[in-house]
Amino acid sequence: MKQYWPILLGVGIIAIGVAILWTGYRDLLLAVQSTNWPTAIGVVKTSLVEHEVTKQRDADGRREVTDTYYARIGYQYTVAGRQYSSDRVAMRDYSWADKNEATEITERYPTGSEVTVFHSPTDPSVAVLRPGLGWGNVGPLFFGIMLSAVGAFVVLLALPWRTRRELSDAHAHLAKSIARDHTDLVLPVRLTGNMRRGTRIITGFLVGTCLTAVAALLGWAVYSGQADQLGQAIGLGAVAAVIGGLGIVMLVGCVLGIIGLRIHQVIVEIDRDGWQVGEEVAFCVRQKGPLHLNALKVYLRCEQTEREQFTQREKDGERTNIVRHLDRIVYDQLVAEAHHVHIASEEFFDLHGQLTIPAGLRATGWYLTTEFQWELVVIGNIPWFPDYLHRFPVRVIPAPGDELPNTRHISTVEELNEYYNETTAEST
Repeated sequence: MKQYWPILLGVGIIAIGVAILWTGYRDLLLAVQSTNWPTAIGVVKTSLVEHEVTKQRDADGRREVTDTYYARIGYQYTVAGRQYSSDRVAMRDYSWADKNEATEITERYPTGSEVTVFHSPTDPSVAVLRPGLGWGNVGPLFFGIMLSAVGAFVVLLALPWRTRRELSDAHAHLAKSIARDHTDLVLPVRLTGNMRRGTRIITGFLVGTCLTAVAALLGWAVYSGQADQLGQAIGLGAVAAVIGGLGIVMLVGCVLGIIGLRIHQVIVEIDRDGWQVGEEVAFCVRQKGPLHLNALKVYLRCEQTEREQFTQREKDGERTNIVRHLDRIVYDQLVAEAHHVHIASEEFFDLHGQLTIPAGLRATGWYLTTEFQWELVVIGNIPWFPDYLHRFPVRVIPAPGDELPNTRHISTVEELNEYYNETTAEST
């Protein structure tokens, strides 16, 4: 069940974002329609400035006080012989950090004055004094889009993709996927790649669609003259142009990415299972056409992950065990490259290379609290399309006599947890 809670969290964030987006969309439509609503004469019963104080503490523990001012205008009006009351000035509440701005609204609608009330023809209880769009209609749309995008990103990250660490724990750095027909292989061992194909495309499509839809709504509202002031119309038009441009750019990138998914995945083959530190080894990168590449580059990379585990004492006396992973690249070397490659349909381009694992670097696996991961990284630069990047984990073994003395080599996470339990028991 634990592996599913990130997905549930992401779905919950999406649900909240969609609810906020729907509320903002509904209010935006009402704001647009309100300029054509029938009117009635009303009388202001209350006109005052409401002061709200919010107290909180920042990350450093310092106390912060925020003052917010609202203009509360209560009024009554009669429609078809029935009396109604409302306190809504516009479709979204007006709030300010400066009291003078709220006071200007109350001075515009003093107590006892007559006002023109715009009410819904289907539900007269829904009414406003200032019809049309305002800046308050934009905030919920942006907030809903951002929450939905964050939730979608969390779900995509939490889906059961095969991660590099899972490949390591399963001893699947090298999938000896030697085909039944050995003629398909250039070198004896074929590596298993690790790439989340389409993750960024889906996220970009969701965000781009939402941005474009909101821009279209704002643009239509401004074009039809629904903004209550010229300045707001110009401002909303500029906002619509900016977010619409961003949405179109993201959607174009998604289309190019979808077309790019038709590109055949890179194949990497090596001469043996298990590269020894200090020895020279051979590899071959194979790319199937049709494809034109500006450049094809292969990097040998080693990433070091340090696992820290410590106990933190809380104020109530309880202890919390905290585990932290610190990642850094300790070796990154270009080992092969080719430029201006044109591959015809159904043909292969083979990029051969040789490399040597430098002496003095650690082999694949856990060394007490430190893990070393080796991989071949293939990067393809394609004209007019997003570049692709494939990672191929490889297993590096230590040279004879290269093991550190008095060092316990740990090859799995289970062994590492067992080691921590032993050391914790000894310390207590």
